[in-house]
Amino acid sequence: MDSAETQWQSELTAMKMSVQGFISDSRFNFKDLKPYGSDIDYNDENLISGENSSDSWDFASESEEDDSTSGCLDYIAQETETARFSSQWLESKCQELASRSQCLAADDLFNQIMALISSDSSEEEFQCILTDIIGLDDMDFIIDIITHRSEIKAHSSSAKVDRLLTRSQREEALKRRNYEHKNAQLKPSLSRDEPRYPHVFKAHSAGNILDSKGRKYGLPSDSKRISNQASLSLKSCPGSNNLII
Repeated sequence: MDSAETQWQSELTAMKMSVQGFISDSRFNFKDLKPYGSDIDYNDENLISGENSSDSWDFASESEEDDSTSGCLDYIAQETETARFSSQWLESKCQELASRSQCLAADDLFNQIMALISSDSSEEEFQCILTDIIGLDDMDFIIDIITHRSEIKAHSSSAKVDRLLTRSQREEALKRRNYEHKNAQLKPSLSRDEPRYPHVFKAHSAGNILDSKGRKYGLPSDSKRISNQASLSLKSCPGSNNLII
């Protein structure tokens, strides 16, 4: 152990002596030595080029951000396009069609189309039945349903998960149905305007044969009924004109 320590001390002393001899050598003048990097020429062009390079890196990063942003927007647009053809969209289109045609209620039309979409019918059968339900006047609506049948069916299946409504939701739905019922457009009248003649009474014209109390009009007790081949005469009292009906 002592021999190793002695050897280490001798090597350290020799190294110190060699360093001192190197410094004291006249061939090396440390005062004339230039600092490190002083021979490198810095000018404005290098600085400008450096700024341009940083700008190029910034432009590259902005391009990458634009690409990522455009990708996100494309994904959002795709999701929006998928969610567009849903059961709510179909219900709104059925309401528009029912308001124009006035031949079928919107709820009945929606239920028939949804039952057809959920069925296992073939493509040709689906197209034929759908055309019979909607009609040839709304071909764009028919094409949209045929094209996005699977999307509407998938959205309808996911919407049936929770059918329970809160009290506020039930009240809101009741108010909406009452409003739609009170403001619904009336269907055209089926009665035809016919000429009305005096002293001519028909069975379906209740307002002509009933009084204010809902009783039928009657003839006086002393009236006489005279039946002829072509007409029926009613004579109510002496001096009155005959009424032919």
